[in-house]
Amino acid sequence: MVLNDKISAILEGINIEERDNGRLVLHSQPLEDIQKPYLPSHTPILRNVIDYVAKVIRNPKKKKIQHLIAKNLGDYLDQKIAGAESDSESEQLKRIQTSFNDYHNVRINHLAVNHNDINRPNFFVRNLGYFVGCSIIAARNIVPALEALPNYIVYPAVCGAYIYTFKKSENQKVDFAVPSIDEIKEDVAKLSENYRAAKEKYPGEMDSLEITVQQLKELLPKLLPTMSSQDVEKFQQFIDGKDQNATIIFRGTKTDKYDPEKISEMKADVDRYVQQHCPTLDLENVCIEVSKMRSGKGGGISPFRKNVVKISRSSLDNNMKGFYRIYAHELAHIDGVSSEGMADYQAMQVISEMQEEFPDQRHEFEFFDTLLTAAVHTYVIERKKSIRKGKTKIAHLGDVIGYNAKKVLNGVLRKEQPSPVTVGINQRIHDELVESGTPEDIVKSVFETYENPALGSQFFFGLQHVIKNDEFMGGYTKDLYEVMKHYNKI
Repeated sequence: MVLNDKISAILEGINIEERDNGRLVLHSQPLEDIQKPYLPSHTPILRNVIDYVAKVIRNPKKKKIQHLIAKNLGDYLDQKIAGAESDSESEQLKRIQTSFNDYHNVRINHLAVNHNDINRPNFFVRNLGYFVGCSIIAARNIVPALEALPNYIVYPAVCGAYIYTFKKSENQKVDFAVPSIDEIKEDVAKLSENYRAAKEKYPGEMDSLEITVQQLKELLPKLLPTMSSQDVEKFQQFIDGKDQNATIIFRGTKTDKYDPEKISEMKADVDRYVQQHCPTLDLENVCIEVSKMRSGKGGGISPFRKNVVKISRSSLDNNMKGFYRIYAHELAHIDGVSSEGMADYQAMQVISEMQEEFPDQRHEFEFFDTLLTAAVHTYVIERKKSIRKGKTKIAHLGDVIGYNAKKVLNGVLRKEQPSPVTVGINQRIHDELVESGTPEDIVKSVFETYENPALGSQFFFGLQHVIKNDEFMGGYTKDLYEVMKHYNKI
């Protein structure tokens, strides 16, 4: 029986079992028969060596099996859904189909199949890094003119080949068509109305407060009794030397302090909703670690423990409800989703679905807050491109250098630090958005976070640009807007 026939037998032999927690367990006896000679053995070490040799000689090419199953799984699910014998069977199959189409893993026995596996790179592309590295090494030893080729050229060439291979192997990058600037602006206006309505409904979310240095000094006597001596000293150093008319922005205080005892309960709440989007993922084996990762990193999966979600303690200290979105986002990564936009898409679906059961958590406000931020940032990117006529990245680099030079100079002269809004053409776009009715706090948050020319922000978003080949800044939020637009969620 050829491999294609075996794949057909594997698909026809799939049985679906639904557990009490909603998890779907897929089992295929034909696939187990193929995998059986290659599963780990519990026999003595000599037998393990024999098993290993058998795997090498008789290897059924796991990647090829994944590729063939993924290539045929979509049509198979369509046929099974059309011929489903009950509503429950149809619902199970639709959950698997939606999950597979959104780049989640579908687990059958010991094999995880992803939509990515449909477009399987050929042998040369998969091993391009090795070919480039070996070719350069061989050329340096054979071609006299290349003997003196320095390592600072060799290593970047090999790394570049690996990055190219990675990009060719991963097909989850968001490449949906970006709407026109006018359409984005219409979406911003529509989302602004939804944002304001949600804000009125959940008044716990506070705006930023702007106050001048002079006004702050006048309020200082009233603040002193509530502050420690160390805080008073730091505060005094902060305002000393600043211009009397300089503006200081205070962020609104978030609610829900971090409570470690609530984490397990909150995890269970999210799991019930996430299981619909990750039907074959075993959520009971996923662990959460609240760590001391530096501020700004919401969460991350440990590369050596794939079932561990690490979340920054600082991200939960003043915003405990942020756990729901962060955890749902990271679960999407555990379930095979590599694209940040697609992972954010899952997180946004989960918190919107949780709103009815947990109205006090204000998930509706967070949904429109995050989505409006993504739409505004996309508008900023596309508007900059239109103003600069395609020279966005070069012009932005000039803004980065100019902004940081001014920042250093103002630090030496003890002057007020420049605002990201006033850099380059930021002020022009800022005024356009505010004049069209976009909430000013959202506009400022975009420029201060995603369009901040400070070197720290540039490193984080610039690295995303190198890997994903997206815009120079903020591909993360732009991806979310494109995905939500593609799925008609806006």
